[in-house]
Amino acid sequence: MRVIEKPVSRKKGPEVLAYFAMILSQQLEDKGIEEKSADDIALSIMDRMKREFGGQTLYFPKDIQGATLLRNDALYDKFQRNEGTIEELAHEFDISIQRVYQIINGTMERRRMDREAQREAEKAATHAAWKKENF
Repeated sequence: MRVIEKPVSRKKGPEVLAYFAMILSQQLEDKGIEEKSADDIALSIMDRMKREFGGQTLYFPKDIQGATLLRNDALYDKFQRNEGTIEELAHEFDISIQRVYQIINGTMERRRMDREAQREAEKAATHAAWKKENF
């Protein structure tokens, strides 16, 4: 098993593709594919990536949506409990003041829509039960 070292600094261009190829090759080897085949597959995929995305700037989000939702809920809950000013929340969650406002508004809307959907589901269940009893 080869050891893949993390790059010391952010690399650009071909260095990123080479690093991706190393990671991909290692993952394939970990799944039981022979080293030479894993390298060939990884390089083939990187060639395809260059053809498909060459010249474009790509963005890779740092966290998954679930982690973001948890963070947003935690921030909103603190806001609701008056556990800090907008500025303090921005500092605590390491985001901009503008982003705090966006999260508060977005979370408030999402929760409102969730409550609405829950009410509609309860109404539909009640209606179905009534229909079953009366017909």
